Amino acid sequence: MNASLRTQLTAIPKNLWVFLLVLTLFRLIYVYFLPLTPQEAYYWYYAQYPDLSYFDHPPLTAYAIYIGTILFGNNAFGVKFMAVLFGLLTNIFLLLTISDALKWKDCYTKNQQNRLLWITTALFNLTIFAHLYAVLNVPDNGLLLFWILSMYFFQKILIDGKKRWWFLSGAAFGLGLLAKYTIVALIPAYLVILLVKKEYRHWLTTPYPYLGLLTAIFVSSPVVIWNYLHDWASFRFQFSGRADEAKSLRFNYFGQLIASQLFMLTPYLFILIPKAVVIFLKRRIYNTPALFTFLSGIFIIGGFLLISFTSLI
Repeated sequence: MNASLRTQLTAIPKNLWVFLLVLTLFRLIYVYFLPLTPQEAYYWYYAQYPDLSYFDHPPLTAYAIYIGTILFGNNAFGVKFMAVLFGLLTNIFLLLTISDALKWKDCYTKNQQNRLLWITTALFNLTIFAHLYAVLNVPDNGLLLFWILSMYFFQKILIDGKKRWWFLSGAAFGLGLLAKYTIVALIPAYLVILLVKKEYRHWLTTPYPYLGLLTAIFVSSPVVIWNYLHDWASFRFQFSGRADEAKSLRFNYFGQLIASQLFMLTPYLFILIPKAVVIFLKRRIYNTPALFTFLSGIFIIGGFLLISFTSLI
């Protein structure tokens, strides 16, 4: 294990580790008695026919189900096991990402950092989506994990400027592409922060961002190869096909998106997020940690809001 990562892991408060382990144990017991959803059964069927990718989704969910059923048998627990593991890893790397951001400018004492880590963990795990994606094996849990992991490594680039983080961020991004194509919304976030912050613009004149991109393409190459062999069927279905299905302006789709997010995020966090965005813009809190966090979410949120005016999300 990398010494830097080991140091970070040991710096997480012990009571937080206890909380995460108890939460994970609870979820393992919970999924043992939880039946499969129709969506999981659909992806289980994928796993019976291993391939480089599939028509309507990349292959990571099928691979995860395949591994789980090899370990624990062809049953509901085997199908769901990797979702619980992904949920634990998502929590860990979310903590590490927030921990790095809090230490970045030395603005917080150790006690303040620990308190904010607890608040982050509690708010995240109180949401419906965090729990659902830790007990249901669907593409979103892999997307969430590798979204945060790619952010974690990219933030390392901004903090210490070590070149190796480009490759690791690219690899995590590529794994995210194997989960769900939606991770492409991170690209404009990365690009904007490199352009807006002059201390990072020099990276664009070096080979490392492009090597990171090549790493992402290499890791996600099963999807590219499968699409090439099948006349780009999945890409056409997800992008041009969905665009063709877009209808005229429909406010009911927008309303359904807002209602679903109100449920998934819980009312408290649903209100807190736009409030944080308003504070960010009003006070012009453009320090790098705040800007990076803002950009990492604004493009996907904005994209979904725009799409919801013509299509059901």
